[in-house]
Amino acid sequence: MTIEAPERPGKMAGRHQQRVPFMAFVGDEVTRASLLRAACDHGLAAAEVFQGGLSEARDVLAHIPTPRLLVVDLGGCADPLAEIGVLSEVCDPGTRVVALGNLNDVDLFRELTARGVEDYVLKPISAETSDTIVSRCMEEPAGTDGDGGPGKLIAVIGARGGVGASTVAVNIAWMMAHEQGLRTALVDLDLYFGSIALALDVEPGRGFREALENPSRIDSLFIERAMVRQSDTLFVLGAEEALDTGFSFDPAALDLLIEKLRHGFDRVVVDLPRFAARSQANILSARAAAVVVSDPTLAGMRDTLRLAALLRHAAPDAEVLAVMNKVGAGKLGELDKDDFEAGGEVRIEHRIPADAKAMVACAGAGVTLAEAAPRSRAAAALRALGGQLSEAGEGAAKVSLWRRLVGRGS
Repeated sequence: MTIEAPERPGKMAGRHQQRVPFMAFVGDEVTRASLLRAACDHGLAAAEVFQGGLSEARDVLAHIPTPRLLVVDLGGCADPLAEIGVLSEVCDPGTRVVALGNLNDVDLFRELTARGVEDYVLKPISAETSDTIVSRCMEEPAGTDGDGGPGKLIAVIGARGGVGASTVAVNIAWMMAHEQGLRTALVDLDLYFGSIALALDVEPGRGFREALENPSRIDSLFIERAMVRQSDTLFVLGAEEALDTGFSFDPAALDLLIEKLRHGFDRVVVDLPRFAARSQANILSARAAAVVVSDPTLAGMRDTLRLAALLRHAAPDAEVLAVMNKVGAGKLGELDKDDFEAGGEVRIEHRIPADAKAMVACAGAGVTLAEAAPRSRAAAALRALGGQLSEAGEGAAKVSLWRRLVGRGS
C-alpha cells in the first residue's frame, strides 16, 4: 500500500507548520514497508514514507517545511548528481539527507558526500538497517568542520620488517584520539599477522574480510559491527584470519571502505604492510599522508628510498614523510641523519629514540607508549609526529550518519 501525499499549503504558509522528524521517498514497496515499520517502532506518528523518487520528493518538499532527516531513493535516476542538486534547492537549512541506491560505486559516494549527502546506503536494506537510519532523526546533528570535507587519511608503512611501524601507527592514533580529542579510526591491513588489536588489548572485530570480499556489505551497519571501540574516540578495525585460509579482494572494496571511514572520522590511521603498498597505495588520495618508518640501517635507507619513490608515483597528491625509529638501539653501525637523508634521497621529519624498557612495559600491559611512559623521549617524538600529521588545529571533519551511530554507545 502506497501512502498518498496529503494536500498541503504553499511553501511560505507551510513554514509555520511543525517540521516533521523523518520523511522518505523510495522507489519500491519492500523498502517503503521496511522504513515505515522502523518509523512506527520509534513512535514517529508524524513520519511519512512515500513511494517515489527524487522528482516526487522535490514536488512535495517545495511546498512544506522539509524534515530533519530525509531519505531519498536514487534508483532509476538517469543523473542522480544533477537531481540531488535540484533537490537541495527546495530543502531547508539543517535537513540531513540519506540516499539509497543499487550502484556500488565509490566515485558516486564521493560525489554525493561532496554535495552534502550525509550517507549513501546500498539496497536492499534490512530491517536492522532501516531501524538504524530512522533512529538518526532522534539525535541532534553533530558539528562539522569549516569545509565539511572528509577526515585526513594517514598510512604508516614499515620500510622493513621489525622497524616498529605498527607501534608508530598505534601511538599516533591513540594520541590523536585521547590527547587531541579527534575521533580516530585505526585500521590494520595485515589480516593475518596484524598486531594493532593486540597492542591495544582489544579483540579484533568480525566481518573485515567478508566486507573486502563483498563490497556491498560496506555500509553503516557493517562498520558498527566490524569496528571495536577502544574508547569514545578511538575505534579499531582489524582481523586475525586463519593461516590456512586464503582470500583475495577487489582493490575497489578497500577504496570504498577507506572513503566511508574518512567521511565518518576526523582522522583515519592505516597500518599498511609494505608488501601491500605497491597494490594499495591508490587509497592515498587528496588530504592524505604516507609515513615511511625505518630503522637507521643501510638496508632501511635503501628500502625507504624505494618506498618513497613508489608512493610519490602512485599517490602524487599525498604527503610523504620519512621517520627514523629505534634510534640508538644498535649504536654501532647506525647511520646518522645526514647520511640517511643523502643516501635515501628523503628528509627525515622525526627521529624516535629507542626505549627498550618502556616498550617492554607496553607489551606486557597492552597499552601504548603514550600511556606507559608519557614523558619519555620516545613518547615526545611520537607526539610531535602525531601533531604534525593530525593537523589538530583544523577541527573535526564532517560527521555522517554512521559516525553518530558508532558514537552512541558500545
